[in-house]
Amino acid sequence: MQLHQISKIFGNENAQLVKHHLASMPVEFLVEMAVCQYSESEILNLIKSLTNQAEGLQLQDEPLSSRWIDVQSSNIEAIRYNAKSQSLDIRFYSSKDHSFYSYEGVPQFVFEGFMSAESKGRYFHDCIREDFKTSKQLLSH
Repeated sequence: MQLHQISKIFGNENAQLVKHHLASMPVEFLVEMAVCQYSESEILNLIKSLTNQAEGLQLQDEPLSSRWIDVQSSNIEAIRYNAKSQSLDIRFYSSKDHSFYSYEGVPQFVFEGFMSAESKGRYFHDCIREDFKTSKQLLSH
């Protein structure tokens, strides 16, 4: 993709960032962007997120795998991800028994896409729900 094409999509101020990171992204991630039909803003948010990670910026000291992240969604209450085990846990508002679903074998680029998606529910249904082995777990108090 040429810089002027990227500038048209993402704006001049973001073009260099996008070009640099698109060139260094794994093929699996680029396929995921195409399959899940990311919007321009979702792609830009994801690239910014990956840039912050690459620069070693850590927003919190607590490991990501041990804390729940509240998300803006009408169905999904919170998520957490363990990069080492590639497990993604999702808590739904509809859970009456204090349970969550754990998805196995979820690559980090899928988690990053989920975090940057404008619609968490749409991303979940399009890219996670049927694609990974899942099990229902009870929350420990």
